[in-house]
Amino acid sequence: MLSRYIGGIIELTKDALRLMFYFLKRPHYTAAVLLLIIGIFYLNGIPPQEISGFLSGKWQAFVENRKQTFREDMQIISGHFSQSEEQKPVENKEVEQQLQMQKQIEEAQSYQQRIKEEENWKTAFEEARGMVEISGENVVEGVLSVVSAGEIRLNGQTFLLKARIRPGKAGDAYQQMKSRFDGRQAKCVPDKDDSKYAECFVGVLGVSEMLIDFNLADPL
Repeated sequence: MLSRYIGGIIELTKDALRLMFYFLKRPHYTAAVLLLIIGIFYLNGIPPQEISGFLSGKWQAFVENRKQTFREDMQIISGHFSQSEEQKPVENKEVEQQLQMQKQIEEAQSYQQRIKEEENWKTAFEEARGMVEISGENVVEGVLSVVSAGEIRLNGQTFLLKARIRPGKAGDAYQQMKSRFDGRQAKCVPDKDDSKYAECFVGVLGVSEMLIDFNLADPL
């Protein structure tokens, strides 16, 4: 829009210059036009000596009118942008509140899921106390010590659990094993084909089973 406005001014200036050169080349036309203009003003009650003052007053009024119009246009534009800037923070705030609410809902659901898992394991652990003990010639008994995710030590022997820790879950698996089984009396049954692997139990709760149930590992 601004480029169109500037282009119009340039074209108008070119037309004015062409008209001026036209009259300079034809002085008799210039004199005739001036006499015609003076005659029109005279017929409307404006003598020749007052024409300049009349035109000056009209020009000043025109300029003042354009200034007022320009100020009003600028106020409208400024008000529009101010309103847009005021609405933008409000919209951003609403989006932020929605994201925060969604995050709180997800955290609540995750917490409820953890509580449910804890209750299920507590129930299973209590039930396991009265169940049949694991026994056999190759069973290793002792206090279980968690070495790392998927690895435990029992009675001086180190065993790998028969479960594959999922990528990115080693930290969670270690913490779960540490909080649930570390320092408890346990029994491990070494694998017949590869004795470095073993199924380990606290009561009858399998350590590998817990990792698999919590989606921290996959069975081998």
